[in-house]
Amino acid sequence: ASTARAHAPAPKGGAGGAGSMGLKKGFLSAGAPKPRAAAAAATLAASAKREEPEVIRPAQGLPSGALAGLRIDEVQDALKGAGAKLASNTEWVTDDLLAKMQADPILRQGLTNPRFQAVIAELQTDPQSAMARHAADGELQMFIMRFMQLMASHLSALAPAQRGGGARSAGGKAAM
Repeated sequence: ASTARAHAPAPKGGAGGAGSMGLKKGFLSAGAPKPRAAAAAATLAASAKREEPEVIRPAQGLPSGALAGLRIDEVQDALKGAGAKLASNTEWVTDDLLAKMQADPILRQGLTNPRFQAVIAELQTDPQSAMARHAADGELQMFIMRFMQLMASHLSALAPAQRGGGARSAGGKAAM
């Protein structure tokens, strides 16, 4: 019975007909799309071009006290205290970091250049305006790029060592 089915002639026409590979008649040889479908596709494409994504921007012209209710003094005090603590913590400054800075001529020159030191101080207080003001200075851009690359690789290498049971705080608990 199974051999008879394998040699039975294929039905003509329709899905599964000879040469149709399981597709309906005319699927591959239908020709150009109908005008109605082409017009709908053109309309859809035109509407997609007109639509722009919604951009959320900060509100302009808010009264001076409009955001005052969102400020929490305890949070501001904690942030100031944390900033002072981080500034005084020099555990991340290692002999390896200092050696790498001294070995790189661009970093060595930039860290001793008073103009670059002034820009670094400016970046710490007002980064957006400092970046805009010094964007065209190629020498400064190269220094900042090298400095950021070195710091990123250095701090990335320190993180696993500290997580693995390294740094402990004054309370005797592992730092998080």
